[in-house]
Amino acid sequence: MAKEPSRLLSIPIELLEYITGWLPYNSVFALRLTCSEVNHKIFHHFGDRFFATKCFAGFPESLEILESIANHQSLSTYVQNLCFTAEAPIPYDQGASLRRRYFESKSESGYNFPSYRQYKQRRDVFISDAEAIDLQPAAKERCTKALQKLASLRSISVLSDFGKIGYEPYPRTMGKRNYLRRTGLFLARRSLNFHRDVQRIGEATWRFVVTVLQTSKLRIPSFTVPRLDHEHALSPSNILRNDPSFVAHLRTLRLEITMETPLAKLLHAAVSLHDLTLLFDPCGFLRSCWPREELAELDLPRLHSLDIRYLEISSDDLISFISRFKTDLKTLNLEFISLPAEDSWPVFFKYVQALPQLHSLGLRKLEVGKIWYDPEATEKERDEWDMFATFPSGDKLWKGPDIITGLNRLIELDRLAQKLEEEENRRQKEAALKKAETELVPYSEGDFSDIIDL
Repeated sequence: MAKEPSRLLSIPIELLEYITGWLPYNSVFALRLTCSEVNHKIFHHFGDRFFATKCFAGFPESLEILESIANHQSLSTYVQNLCFTAEAPIPYDQGASLRRRYFESKSESGYNFPSYRQYKQRRDVFISDAEAIDLQPAAKERCTKALQKLASLRSISVLSDFGKIGYEPYPRTMGKRNYLRRTGLFLARRSLNFHRDVQRIGEATWRFVVTVLQTSKLRIPSFTVPRLDHEHALSPSNILRNDPSFVAHLRTLRLEITMETPLAKLLHAAVSLHDLTLLFDPCGFLRSCWPREELAELDLPRLHSLDIRYLEISSDDLISFISRFKTDLKTLNLEFISLPAEDSWPVFFKYVQALPQLHSLGLRKLEVGKIWYDPEATEKERDEWDMFATFPSGDKLWKGPDIITGLNRLIELDRLAQKLEEEENRRQKEAALKKAETELVPYSEGDFSDIIDL
């Protein structure tokens, strides 16, 4: 591992800029999938070790890689996104080997065979090293100095649980079985309570990152908060509640919400926030838990982009919440939103069309009269639900008594805009051809009057 940083830094900076230009911003799973599709080697030597740099006490080579990147003349000025992850206790190749021996050793009892003891020993060492990282000031100091040298750092993410961030336990383009094998979680899912292990490692990672940011006074404009146990003293809710200045400088915030999350206080503290993504707990967050009175009394930030997912809410509360940002709101995305009454969506769309600055509206998997879209529907039916319509400000989007008419109206407007654009391009081409024909001077044979005989 001593030669790993030099091999990483041997990649030309032009190649890094070209590849990262195609990567989605602040998205861990999509980032890794895109890297693997671009180039298999770059996915392992660049994507996994650069964007998902691990800073555990048991892996000093990870800090060495981070320091090498920070000391590099080109990379230190280019790095914008950094992700701290809680990975599997053992690498994938060793996990696959132990899993194979686990199924081959049928004559041995389940919890006594050597493979299990070997795995458990390595796992305990891994977790103890991760949980003891807050007791190592040297590691914090090294990481702090490295982060301070990254002049262009814009985003820090903490990924603590594969099944909680974004409520997507594995990428959609990959089956669950293949994903667990590739990430080295196959054996852990079958033989151990891996969720509890990752939870402990995730808390240690979160504690380490927050401590480094608070002690170094770094001002990172984007921060992705993980979902941990809200009763824990070091959970995101408790830290942000006790230290509101921690989010005062943020411009982008992606937060997972449960009933214990102080949503109103967080929004009140984030005075510089421009982009907000709220992921509500679909199992534990009910319509009655919406902090209506608290939000009505606070001065909320001037948002430009709002993304809300997995929420059951009344139309009055949703309109009241969005109206707090209506002077500057330009992008609105709604996904898995449930309104109690069937006539609530027409009222909501009538309000949306009156927003002065809104130019982009995203709709996906909305609830119509307590009936979600059919997961076994045809591709054509799904396309009518999953869409993203862009329209100029001031267009009348809502015409009709129900949500289906409104959604079809959005599709018609998009198709009409494409036809108008094609028609305008055709007219411009015809006008250019006619103008070129009229400017041509006709040539007549036998006309030599302009020739002077010398």
